[in-house]
Amino acid sequence: MDLSNAKIVLGVTGSIAAYKAVYLGRELLKIGVELRVAMTEKGTKFVTPLTFRSALSAPVVVDQFESPTAYNMNHIGWARWADLILVAPATANIIAKATSGIADDFLSTLILAAGCPVVFIPAMNSTMYLNSLTQKNIKILESNGCYVMTPEYGELASKESGHGRFPEIQSIIDFVGDIIVKKKSLKEKNSS
Repeated sequence: MDLSNAKIVLGVTGSIAAYKAVYLGRELLKIGVELRVAMTEKGTKFVTPLTFRSALSAPVVVDQFESPTAYNMNHIGWARWADLILVAPATANIIAKATSGIADDFLSTLILAAGCPVVFIPAMNSTMYLNSLTQKNIKILESNGCYVMTPEYGELASKESGHGRFPEIQSIIDFVGDIIVKKKSLKEKNSS
């Protein structure tokens, strides 16, 4: 699958799996994806914006009110730029916000403004992931056209095993690639 020149905003939230988003971003760049990073304040507690800027040479926004520099750093501009928004890792908090239409930081306003596919990659303790409210929120997101990848079963940060583990990077890329390919073929079909 060809993801070259796909424009993806990588949304990073406050999960211990946030460090894996750096590796995910590097793999996306290797296959030709144009990348921008939108972080929540809690995401910066796990990995700094400087890490993403340095490792990915990509623009990073945390504060929705920071002054633009060389990029159009508002949520509407980024939403129009993106072919896909990939929230990886996605916490129960961002899933609940997106379900409810809460837009109180850069990433959540970007999700609300999106006219492109939004993909959530949950990563959390299994008790949170399997909680009936989280499961209900995931179903609501999917019914509203968002995509939610099922997390892996395995060892979690809590040293427990269960559902909620951040998926392997290649599995995420394959999942996203399928969505982008479907979007392109649908666009081509509608234009002919």
